[in-house]
Amino acid sequence: MEVLSKTLVVTQELAQIIAMKRQHDATAKFFAQLGQSYAAEDLFDQVPDIVFFLKDREGCYVAVNDTLVKRCTCTHKNELIGRNAMDFFPPPLGQRIVAQDMAVIRDGKSIRAQL
Repeated sequence: MEVLSKTLVVTQELAQIIAMKRQHDATAKFFAQLGQSYAAEDLFDQVPDIVFFLKDREGCYVAVNDTLVKRCTCTHKNELIGRNAMDFFPPPLGQRIVAQDMAVIRDGKSIRAQL
Protein backbone atom coordinates (compact mmCIF):
# COMPACT_ATOMS: atom_id res chain seq x y z
CA MET A 1 0.00 0.00 0.00
CA GLU A 2 2.88 2.38 0.81
CA VAL A 3 4.42 1.82 -2.64
CA LEU A 4 1.09 2.62 -4.28
CA SER A 5 0.79 5.80 -2.20
CA LYS A 6 4.32 6.92 -3.16
CA THR A 7 3.62 6.10 -6.81
CA LEU A 8 0.51 8.26 -6.72
CA VAL A 9 2.47 11.18 -5.21
CA VAL A 10 5.21 10.87 -7.83
CA THR A 11 2.59 10.67 -10.60
CA GLN A 12 0.86 13.80 -9.30
CA GLU A 13 4.18 15.67 -9.07
CA LEU A 14 5.11 14.58 -12.58
CA ALA A 15 1.73 15.80 -13.89
CA GLN A 16 2.34 19.18 -12.24
CA ILE A 17 5.81 19.44 -13.80
CA ILE A 18 4.43 18.55 -17.24
CA ALA A 19 1.63 21.13 -16.88
CA MET A 20 4.09 23.83 -15.80
CA LYS A 21 6.36 23.01 -18.75
CA ARG A 22 3.35 23.15 -21.10
CA GLN A 23 2.43 26.57 -19.70
CA HIS A 24 5.99 27.81 -19.98
CA ASP A 25 6.42 26.52 -23.55
CA ALA A 26 3.09 27.92 -24.79
CA THR A 27 3.65 31.28 -23.11
CA ALA A 28 7.27 31.53 -24.26
CA LYS A 29 6.30 30.67 -27.85
CA PHE A 30 3.54 33.28 -27.85
CA PHE A 31 5.72 36.03 -26.38
CA ALA A 32 8.55 35.16 -28.77
CA GLN A 33 6.12 35.77 -31.62
CA LEU A 34 5.29 39.16 -30.10
CA GLY A 35 9.00 39.98 -30.15
CA GLN A 36 8.83 41.72 -26.78
CA SER A 37 8.27 41.15 -23.10
CA TYR A 38 4.64 41.30 -21.99
CA ALA A 39 3.98 42.39 -18.40
CA ALA A 40 0.18 42.74 -18.60
CA GLU A 41 -0.40 39.33 -17.04
CA ASP A 42 1.43 40.43 -13.87
CA LEU A 43 -0.34 43.79 -13.93
CA PHE A 44 -3.80 42.22 -14.25
CA ASP A 45 -3.03 39.80 -11.42
CA GLN A 46 -3.22 42.85 -9.16
CA VAL A 47 -6.75 43.80 -10.29
CA PRO A 48 -9.08 41.18 -8.80
CA ASP A 49 -12.30 42.24 -10.56
CA ILE A 50 -10.88 42.15 -14.11
CA VAL A 51 -10.50 38.96 -16.16
CA PHE A 52 -7.45 39.05 -18.44
CA PHE A 53 -6.31 36.44 -20.93
CA LEU A 54 -4.52 35.99 -24.23
CA LYS A 55 -5.35 33.21 -26.66
CA ASP A 56 -3.51 31.72 -29.61
CA ARG A 57 -4.94 31.23 -33.12
CA GLU A 58 -6.59 27.98 -32.04
CA GLY A 59 -8.48 29.79 -29.27
CA CYS A 60 -6.41 28.26 -26.47
CA TYR A 61 -5.25 30.27 -23.48
CA VAL A 62 -1.57 31.26 -23.54
CA ALA A 63 -1.66 33.77 -20.67
CA VAL A 64 -4.26 34.30 -17.95
CA ASN A 65 -4.58 36.28 -14.75
CA ASP A 66 -5.43 35.00 -11.29
CA THR A 67 -9.04 36.22 -11.55
CA LEU A 68 -9.74 33.91 -14.51
CA VAL A 69 -8.05 31.04 -12.68
CA LYS A 70 -10.44 31.52 -9.74
CA ARG A 71 -13.53 31.95 -11.94
CA CYS A 72 -12.72 28.69 -13.70
CA THR A 73 -12.37 27.03 -10.27
CA CYS A 74 -8.74 26.19 -10.96
CA THR A 75 -5.82 26.58 -8.58
CA HIS A 76 -2.96 27.29 -11.01
CA LYS A 77 -2.62 29.20 -14.27
CA ASN A 78 -1.08 26.15 -15.93
CA GLU A 79 -4.44 24.37 -15.64
CA LEU A 80 -5.87 26.78 -18.25
CA ILE A 81 -2.86 27.14 -20.57
CA GLY A 82 -3.26 25.25 -23.82
CA ARG A 83 -6.99 24.67 -23.27
CA ASN A 84 -10.07 26.53 -24.53
CA ALA A 85 -13.31 27.86 -23.03
CA MET A 86 -15.24 24.62 -23.67
CA ASP A 87 -12.93 22.95 -21.16
CA PHE A 88 -14.14 25.27 -18.37
CA PHE A 89 -17.58 26.67 -19.19
CA PRO A 90 -20.74 24.57 -19.51
CA PRO A 91 -22.69 24.33 -22.75
CA PRO A 92 -23.85 26.40 -24.44
CA LEU A 93 -21.63 29.14 -22.93
CA GLY A 94 -18.30 27.40 -23.64
CA GLN A 95 -19.35 26.69 -27.24
CA ARG A 96 -20.46 30.30 -27.73
CA ILE A 97 -17.15 31.66 -26.42
CA VAL A 98 -15.15 29.36 -28.71
CA ALA A 99 -17.34 30.35 -31.69
CA GLN A 100 -16.72 34.03 -30.89
CA ASP A 101 -12.97 33.39 -30.64
CA MET A 102 -12.94 31.70 -34.04
CA ALA A 103 -14.97 34.56 -35.57
CA VAL A 104 -12.46 37.10 -34.25
CA ILE A 105 -9.57 35.07 -35.65
CA ARG A 106 -11.31 34.48 -38.98
CA ASP A 107 -12.68 38.01 -39.51
CA GLY A 108 -10.09 40.05 -37.64
CA LYS A 109 -12.83 42.13 -36.00
CA SER A 110 -13.20 42.63 -32.27
CA ILE A 111 -16.36 41.80 -30.37
CA ARG A 112 -17.44 44.29 -27.73
CA ALA A 113 -19.95 44.08 -24.90
CA GLN A 114 -20.62 40.36 -25.43
CA LEU A 115 -19.69 37.28 -23.48
